[in-house]
Parts: sequence; structure tokens; C-alpha cells
Amino acid sequence: MNKNIQHLIDHYHKEKLPLAALLAAIEDVQGMIGEGDIALVATAFDLPREDVQAFVNKALYLHTELVGKFEIRFCRGTPCAMQDSADILKAVEDFLTIEVGDITADGQFSLEYTNCLGMCDEGPAMMINDRRYGFLTPKRAVRILQEIKEANTHVHP
Repeated sequence: MNKNIQHLIDHYHKEKLPLAALLAAIEDVQGMIGEGDIALVATAFDLPREDVQAFVNKALYLHTELVGKFEIRFCRGTPCAMQDSADILKAVEDFLTIEVGDITADGQFSLEYTNCLGMCDEGPAMMINDRRYGFLTPKRAVRILQEIKEANTHVHP
């Protein structure tokens, strides 16, 4: 058991802080919420494990698997799909050398589908962490990813 996680659980329980905030804090520490974490939280808060699991599953901001530092959600809603989004997705997959559902070897990027980003009038669209990008083309999508990569690459003299 991770002592940091147990410390978080104890603190949130003692201070009567929201369960959602605790789960987000656990994810911040280790990049995901594991089965063991769910069991610990359920026990500490005297909740059925299934209820905690259901909450985690429904909260789009929580993950039970590792995601990249930059989580790319690619819209597969009908309006985006009708605007050649498959070509854009292929360009993103080729640039990152991963497929939907994967994470890059360096842990920087993960790629997943989402059903809608609420940007139907700006599609095709994708979201990277909390930032949404619309009016995508294959070149524009790759340029966005290149800029993120470059901004997060540390060059040592």
C-alpha cells in the first residue's frame, strides 16, 4: 500500500472533504485510481466498493488506467465523423506512433475517443487535457502536437 495514498484517505476522511476531491488527489499522486485504492476509499468512508467503483467509472476526469501527461480525446461524434475526421485521426496516430487506446512509450501522450466535445460547429475536433481544438485538418492536428512536444522537450547544453 502506498503510504501517500493512505495519508490522503486519512486526511480527507478526518476533514470530511468530498470524495470526488479525494479520488482526484489519488489520481494526481499516481496517475490513476487502482482497484486497491477503490477498496481502501470504500472501507475508510464506509461505502460499498461497488458505489465507489461506479462513481469512478462515471466521472470522466478519473482514470482506472494510466494516461499520458497530455490526454488527447478525439471526437467521433457524427458531425466530426462526416468531416473526414478519420484522416485526421490517422495523421495523429502516425505522428505519435500509437493507436486509439494507447500511450506513447515516453508517457507523454495518450489517445482515446470521446463521443462529443460540444464543438459540432467547429469540427472535426479534439481535446488535449482541458483545451479544445476545432476546425482540424491532418496538418493542423500534427502541428498542434508538434508544438506541445517542442514546448515540453528540455534541451540540456
